[in-house]
This record gives sequence, structure tokens and C-alpha cells, in this order.
Amino acid sequence: MVGGDAMQSALHFGLNLGLLRALPAREYGVFALVMLMGGVGLNYIRALTAMPVSVGIGRSRSSREADCCEITFGSVACVLATIIAGIVACVLISWHQSDVLAGSLFIGLWSLRSHLRMAIYARGTQTPVAIGDIFFTVSGVLLSAVLWVLGRTLDLSSGAIQEGAFATLAIANGLGIAAMLIARRRRVRVTLRRSVRQRYTKLWRRLGWSGVGITTSNLQSQGLALIVGAMAGPAAYAPIAAIFVLFVPMRLVATAVANTLQPELAADVAAHKYVKTWQHARDWTLLLGGGGLLYGAGIMFALPWLNSRVLDGAPIHVIGALAWAGYTASILYVMPRIILEAEGAMRILAIISAVAAVVCMASVAAIVSVTVPAWSLLGALASELIVLIGSWLALRRVLAHASRGDSPARFRDAASTRAAHHSPRKV
Repeated sequence: MVGGDAMQSALHFGLNLGLLRALPAREYGVFALVMLMGGVGLNYIRALTAMPVSVGIGRSRSSREADCCEITFGSVACVLATIIAGIVACVLISWHQSDVLAGSLFIGLWSLRSHLRMAIYARGTQTPVAIGDIFFTVSGVLLSAVLWVLGRTLDLSSGAIQEGAFATLAIANGLGIAAMLIARRRRVRVTLRRSVRQRYTKLWRRLGWSGVGITTSNLQSQGLALIVGAMAGPAAYAPIAAIFVLFVPMRLVATAVANTLQPELAADVAAHKYVKTWQHARDWTLLLGGGGLLYGAGIMFALPWLNSRVLDGAPIHVIGALAWAGYTASILYVMPRIILEAEGAMRILAIISAVAAVVCMASVAAIVSVTVPAWSLLGALASELIVLIGSWLALRRVLAHASRGDSPARFRDAASTRAAHHSPRKV
């Protein structure tokens, strides 16, 4: 899972670097905003189908129960991916873009592939996921090379290059999905019959809070792009997006680790293994944080050598330092959030994200109205710190309430106080 996300990140990274040199600010800004919409779509897919199927399979007591879970959420994922693609198409039409089909198809297939990777991996079958990732990466690299050659030999316009980049990613995601499904050698079942709808509807109360949480989380994490893009336009957002691209691998690797560990963490939470759960959160956070610091230092060192029309006149060191701080904060709260999801604490996550979203959007709007957009990253950083502190405090509180005898040392006082008033319970 980590290797596959690393390959995906490398392809996106290389393609973005190529487009940075080939596209003017507005076209690159549009491409970056479409990629951002894809990230938002992935967040909804993860919250409403991929995370529930991962947790559900982890808690399944039989193969038949796991099959029912996979069919239910896979069918809903197809519908949701289609809706996401339709929304992207509407946005591109409003921007008078000629690449509506390629851009929307790319985002829809990317969302569906993300769900399939988590669902298949949760079944403990890693080989099909690896084969799909290899097909996606190899085809994406070859098609990107073809696009580069055509761009140089035929002197393609910036619009044609942008459309070719969307088509490249759409085809690569489609081939990745096909390779995964063929390698798995299982019949694909997609249905919206009554039993599937009822099974999904029964979970909607919990998933509803998950949807609210992911909406507020998207506003918190993407509020910067929304406000800057709306108030200053895609061209003003382009330098920020160009620097963000360099730090995206940090978040992708953190997400890959989270996707890999979530089925195991869900099983540990269900079995009340709170000490093991806390240790996982602590150890992986330290590892991710250390890696993020080293990676960010390397990016800051390389920034002066990044040559692009998009970055002409932009305060790249200000953007780079604030982006580094923000992305580091975001990977430090990945582990507590997936544990809270496994525990079903969606309402807490929604509240934390809502507070952070209000702070982000209000502060970014205020900063953009009085100074250059680069300093708006201060508002985004403030919101990331709110989520970081809130997630760890919420995890401590939830584990303290859930634990009994099997609790981390820092929770023993709370457990002992409850034990004085309640009879002990076997775990």
C-alpha cells in the first residue's frame, strides 16, 4: 500500500513538475484546482465507502459477511464516483474549459480506484493492489513521455497540453482498475438492489456524521484554495499550488500508512486492546513526523533551483516554510483520527474540523483582502494546529472513557476513578 501510493505520488510529482515548465499561471492554476477537487473527492470516498468497508471487513466474522460488506460499499462507491465526476465537469464548464470530459473522467476513476485499493487490501490480498499500482504507474509514465514528445515536436498549445495531462491520468487510473480486478480473479458485483440500499441506510446515522466531518475537514484543509481561488483567481493560487505539489508526497505516504493500518486498528479497538492502539498511534506518529521534517528540509534546500514561469516574482521561501509547517502538522494527526474513526467518534471529528474550518476560511479571507496571497498560509497553518491538538486530546479522552484495566499509564488514573464507582468489567 505504501509502495503503491509512493509510485502514484512520484507520477503526480513528475507530471506536475513538467507542467510547471510548460503551462502559464492560469492553466497551471486550473490543473492544480482540479487535482485539489480530486483530493476532496478521495476524502468523501474514503469517509463514506472506503473507510467503512475497511473497518467492516476488519470486524467481519465470516467470509460471507465480508463479501456483503464489500459489495454494498463498492456499489455505493461507483455511484459516488460518478457524482464527483459530474461535479468536476460542471466546474470545468463554468470555467469555459475544453477538457471537461478528460478532467471529470480522471477524477471519477481516481476516486473509484482509491476505494478498490482499500477494499481489496482489507481482504488481505495485496498482490492485485500491487499489480494495479504497477499498471497505473507504468502506463502513466509512458503516456506522460508521449505527451512530452508531442508537446515539443508539434508545439502544442497550453490548453492541449493540459487536456493531454488529464487524459493521461484518466487512462492510467482506468488501466490500474482493470489490472486490479483481472488479477483478483473474482466476479465483479455492483448492484443497488433493495437489500444493498437497506444495508447502507442502516449505517447512515454513523456515516452521516462522517459525511459532516469530511465536509468540515475539506473546508478546513482546502479552505485556502477555495478562498484564494475565489477572491484572487487561479493565477494567484498557482504559485501556492506549485509549492504545495512538492510537499504532497508527505501526506500521501501518511495516508498510505493509515489505510494500511486501519483494518488492524479497527480489530484492536473492537477487542479493547487500548494499550496496543495507543502504542501504534505514538510510534507511527513519531516515525511520520521525523520523515516529514527530513523531507521538508530537502525541499527547502532545493527551492532556489526550481525554475518556472508560475513562480516568477513569488515569495517562494515564505510559501515553502509555511507549507512545510502545515503539511508536517497534518501528518501528525493522521493516526489519532483513524483510531477515532474506528471507535466511531465521528461527531467529535466533525466538531474539531468545523472549528478549524471557520478559523481557516475567516483568517485566509482577511489576509487575502489586505496583502499578497502567500501570507494566507498562516490561516491554513492555524487551522492545522487546531486539528492536531484537538485530535490528540479527543483520542486521549475517548480511550480514557473506553479503557478499563487494559489502559495506557496516562489513563490509569481515570480508569481507577471509574473503578471506584463501578464494578470492574472483564475485557
